[in-house]
Amino acid sequence: MKLRTAHLARSLLLLSLLTPALAGCKEDPVMLGVVGYNYTDRYIDRFSVDGAGGGNVNKSHGDSGGGSTVCCAVYDPNYPLPVEMRVEWMFGYQRGPDGRIVVPDEHHEAIAVLDGPVPEDPAYLEVHFMPDGSVQLRMTADHSPPMLQIDRSDAPQSALGGQPALPESVR
Repeated sequence: MKLRTAHLARSLLLLSLLTPALAGCKEDPVMLGVVGYNYTDRYIDRFSVDGAGGGNVNKSHGDSGGGSTVCCAVYDPNYPLPVEMRVEWMFGYQRGPDGRIVVPDEHHEAIAVLDGPVPEDPAYLEVHFMPDGSVQLRMTADHSPPMLQIDRSDAPQSALGGQPALPESVR
């Protein structure tokens, strides 16, 4: 009887240790910080990805992405990639030399595709606003340097209130 009780106890212990491994096919959703990179010639006043707010994004330059991290987008590892996501953003208005608004704010939206690779420990959803109006999404474990290197110090001034225009090479 004592031997049978010990065997039962060992079996229950082994089962309790293996159950999480056997049920491990499902992973918990991960909260990702949302960060924007702006390669356009306009300031982005606010943006969102499938409703997850991303704050404002200055124009990227050098090794600066332009935006800070805002919480949060949800990534479900059980949902297969690629997945289409709706990105909405508002370009801020621009003032002329006399202080009057010469370009009003503008609402834009695009469908962007989030595909792999998925890092081992995903932490950020990067939103890259490209010069041609498209949007690229990447999931990363850490902040990435900008995808495009834009030197805005040498950029010609636009006719709209002294805002720098994009160099011809990235238009």
